[in-house]
Amino acid sequence: MKLRDEVAIVTGSTTGIGVAIAQQAAAEGAKVVVTGRRESGETVAEDIRREGHVAVFVQADISIEADVKRLVDKTAEEFGHPTVLINNAAPTDLVGPGNLDGRLTDVDTDEFDQILHVGLYGAYWTCYYAIPHMQAAGHGSIVNISSAAGIKACPRVFGYAVAKGGLQALTRSVAADYARDHIRANSIIVGFVISNPLAEKFAADEAMSAAMRSTHLTRFGEPLDIAHAATFLASEEAAFISGSDLYADGGCCVMQALPATKSEARSRTR
Repeated sequence: MKLRDEVAIVTGSTTGIGVAIAQQAAAEGAKVVVTGRRESGETVAEDIRREGHVAVFVQADISIEADVKRLVDKTAEEFGHPTVLINNAAPTDLVGPGNLDGRLTDVDTDEFDQILHVGLYGAYWTCYYAIPHMQAAGHGSIVNISSAAGIKACPRVFGYAVAKGGLQALTRSVAADYARDHIRANSIIVGFVISNPLAEKFAADEAMSAAMRSTHLTRFGEPLDIAHAATFLASEEAAFISGSDLYADGGCCVMQALPATKSEARSRTR
């Protein structure tokens, strides 16, 4: 039970990767607060309780500061000081074909602001309100779910990439500034995970799937892959790790998608 007696907030835990993280954290003994904009979070919490674990749902929009403060306050009222914070919420519904993101000159100020409010400000606010509770509890662990897009350039996801790069800088700053309070902070760099309708669409498309597979050393990711990494970093098993990036990315950040032979290079141009 890696997280026995810990109180964990998992943002963006009404769908996809966040659901798997919330379920895994609860299975490892944490009292879990499921949160997100969708009312389906109540079903997620009910499913966790049905398995004999502890969870509640607090509906909140992570892009609104007042919602974040209310989320942390309700967590403390329900379970006591939050000691684990997993920032999983991301502006995935704002990126992709036909959405707000694109090249820098495609993204106006309002659109950029919307992306940053979910992808970066939300994590800033959760840390801002949760860290004093961790200080009072005497320890804490913050895990920020980042992306390969924050490490290497991905076409037409300018806003998302900036948000994820900023999230990693936030992680390092928190780790350095709050080490004396026994608070750790780490990031997980995520590769392609089949966790939402857009990812499923890409995986089903022959051309897109082949292109993405060419950058991965293993298989495509599953939500549970990220959940295992998150619960490890949140636990005392990772007590020696802080300010670090854990790559749960299928090797995509080390793989250059270059042709191995001249014949392969020619086949790609046909």
